[in-house]
Amino acid sequence: MKVYIDLTLLPSDDIGQNFLWQKMFQQIHLALAELNNAKGVQPVALAFPGYRVHGLGNKLRLMAIDSADLHALDLSQWLDRLMDYVHISSVRDVPEKVEKYVCYSRQRSKTGVERLARRYAKRHNIELEQAMAHYQDFQPKYLKAPFIQMQSLSGDQQFRLFIERTWCAEASAEATADFGSYGLGKNTALPHF
Repeated sequence: MKVYIDLTLLPSDDIGQNFLWQKMFQQIHLALAELNNAKGVQPVALAFPGYRVHGLGNKLRLMAIDSADLHALDLSQWLDRLMDYVHISSVRDVPEKVEKYVCYSRQRSKTGVERLARRYAKRHNIELEQAMAHYQDFQPKYLKAPFIQMQSLSGDQQFRLFIERTWCAEASAEATADFGSYGLGKNTALPHF
């Protein structure tokens, strides 16, 4: 990654930071999905410089190899209604000397036995009862990673987008940058600064 833009959530007495994360991230997700559809690949990654066990901090960093990809997002249009609460920096160069690299990925909860059983039954072409028997000793795994409350536009359901951070080896200059519509890539190292 060579360039980045920082989005900083500004302190507000009337609106909570989690609500701002939700609204800002929903718009970023839509912008990334549109860019992905136009290019066929997702060249923009998201980083969370203020990431902590109990929260994501107040800054979202959008990173790309080419500044044209960041300009193509047209963030001021997507975040127009949030401009009183979000500061958008200009496009900046990533520092040349970076000591740490990090990977951000979506972490999914494995708590819904019924959902897992339905999926297992479908994948293995068996009855739901057999799949439920397969999961009879299942112990749910609850996530402790920070999350953003999201609204599904296709199903109109709310869900938590858990974001996991792992420290990685240095990114290869030859690495292909392809991130999902949330800007997260499990195996792609990003400079941490």
